[in-house]
Amino acid sequence: MAGLVAEAGWEVRREDIWVVARPPRPPRALQGVVQGWKVHVAARPGTLEETLRRAVPVLARHGCPFKVVQDAGTLASLNAPDAPVASVGKAITVYPPPELFRTLAEELAKALAGLQAPPVRSDRRVCDDSPVHYRYGPFVPRYGVDVNGQPMLVVTGPAGEQFPGAAGRYYACPPWERDPFACAPAGPHEDLARAVSAEADEPPPKAFTGRGRPASGADSPGGREVVLAGRYRLDSGVQSTARGRVYRGCDLSTGQAVVVKEACAFIGGEDAHSDCRANLRHEHRVLHALHAPSLPPLPGVPRVVDHFRLGLDEFLVLSDQGTCNLFQDVVDHGVYTDLPPDRAPGGRSLPRLAERLARLLAEIHRRGVVVRDLSPKNVVLDGADGLSLVDFEVARLDGRQRYGYTRGYSAPGQHRNEPARAEDDHFALGTTLYYAAVGTDPVMIHDDARRNAEQTLTALALALPESGPTLVHLPGLLGADPAGRADAFAALASARRTAVPGRSGTGPCRTPERARPEPPPAPPAADPGHLLAVTLRNTIRHTEELLRSAPNGAPVRTDAWQGTAGPGAELLHHLDTPGAGGPADRAPIIDLVTELARHTADATIVHSYPPGLLFGRTGTALFLASAARRLGDDALRHAAQAIA
Repeated sequence: MAGLVAEAGWEVRREDIWVVARPPRPPRALQGVVQGWKVHVAARPGTLEETLRRAVPVLARHGCPFKVVQDAGTLASLNAPDAPVASVGKAITVYPPPELFRTLAEELAKALAGLQAPPVRSDRRVCDDSPVHYRYGPFVPRYGVDVNGQPMLVVTGPAGEQFPGAAGRYYACPPWERDPFACAPAGPHEDLARAVSAEADEPPPKAFTGRGRPASGADSPGGREVVLAGRYRLDSGVQSTARGRVYRGCDLSTGQAVVVKEACAFIGGEDAHSDCRANLRHEHRVLHALHAPSLPPLPGVPRVVDHFRLGLDEFLVLSDQGTCNLFQDVVDHGVYTDLPPDRAPGGRSLPRLAERLARLLAEIHRRGVVVRDLSPKNVVLDGADGLSLVDFEVARLDGRQRYGYTRGYSAPGQHRNEPARAEDDHFALGTTLYYAAVGTDPVMIHDDARRNAEQTLTALALALPESGPTLVHLPGLLGADPAGRADAFAALASARRTAVPGRSGTGPCRTPERARPEPPPAPPAADPGHLLAVTLRNTIRHTEELLRSAPNGAPVRTDAWQGTAGPGAELLHHLDTPGAGGPADRAPIIDLVTELARHTADATIVHSYPPGLLFGRTGTALFLASAARRLGDDALRHAAQAIA
């Protein structure tokens, strides 16, 4: 790319993930322009070089500033399934003058026709057969604050009104602007008839033959009904990620409630064999095996209703197993108690939950499937003692599995995509039951999953020191020995419990393979002076990090809750206190508070805050007024008055 513009004297500068190109004489119409219609060209790693070869000459001819993703590896990370939705696909960003925008966008669309790439979800396409998109946004970063005091990119209307400037999950046009392509909407998908190759036992889904396109309410003016394949009405959104969206809806032909899962093309791979569409097809295959006609019904697993394409994206329609998962159930109603149903408060019995989960897992394993994604969010409760497992995209069947894992819940080794075995699901059952009993995720701060599991058991011993008939098996489920996991799982699935002193167990007594770890001893009483020194040292370190931080170029917060005013107000109490290392630390504390106060006073974003002690500018003004008094700084006093 540099070679294509260097001869014309363009300035090329490398940033974190971008290479920025500026012409020697920027268009005069761009002078003073801080926001407007920008162009995004999408690409995937395999087409990046060809995309640049076609696009850069057009940009150079018009003299428009632009930036390009650094390399194919960086673009692959932007197109990853777990990447932020707003980053997907963006290989080139162009900042054209207003009068040149439409001409440039149409020329780029013509030059890049036929190249396939992930859609830029925050934008609209110029036309269906080209990866050129557009949206209104900032050319120069300008910031306001949200209701929680968090700086956010904004664009400003003619009357001073502010509109979110950062790319979101869907296209949005500011109310004072008119979509420049509104009179020339993108035509229907031209590639519906394109064949999608697949393995013999995973046939490609049929082409979409209905009307509409999945969209958020913002894309459906007046609440227009969105129907897929002429049959599936989308009623609400469940999830929106880079890999695609998940909707709840209705099969209009039967009245059945359904869940519709979308898999976007080129997310996580270069083709339908390697990207998220392959995961969706794999899930279709697994669910078909679980519901084979020769097998008894399995109500705890969703059934496939349909599988079709819309353009290059694919949709899997499943029976709706319920609206509440275990994660939300614990948030709304509290934890499960390790007591039988007749003794557990509200009937929220951990033994009963464990037995139902274990028996469903055992039946799935008998049908040749290892789930590999058991976690509270994938356990669906229907409110009538029914329970289902959902999301089989990474399951193992007939020696085949897709890559994926859930940090903290998946078994050690799954992040390396080791061949799965049933004991991996036993481990995930243990972490899921831990969440149900304690109400927090298992430990997941370490890269070593084995260490996380050990510390999860320690946390369990601290949170619930009295073992119950279910929790006594968690050391076996989370242990490193597969045989120990299988033994603990069998005890849960067969409703055999370990009798616990002082509690009534159910079934014959048995001894678990591994005893629960003892809670660590209470720490000795600490000297107050030592505690103060440690806390002061940590506050100083946090404050220094805060001053040096600038996430994605955003300004540092200045409020008292998470910004500079909070630690600043605290450090003012310690100007006469020896710091963490003794009296010599007093001068650095004064210097740090002075720097912090002046940074806060000079921050332009401080005036964007509404009134408020914690999230607003009131707390900031109090900090500056206090700093002015302690430091004898009139400039800080004037700044406090201006903010207040």
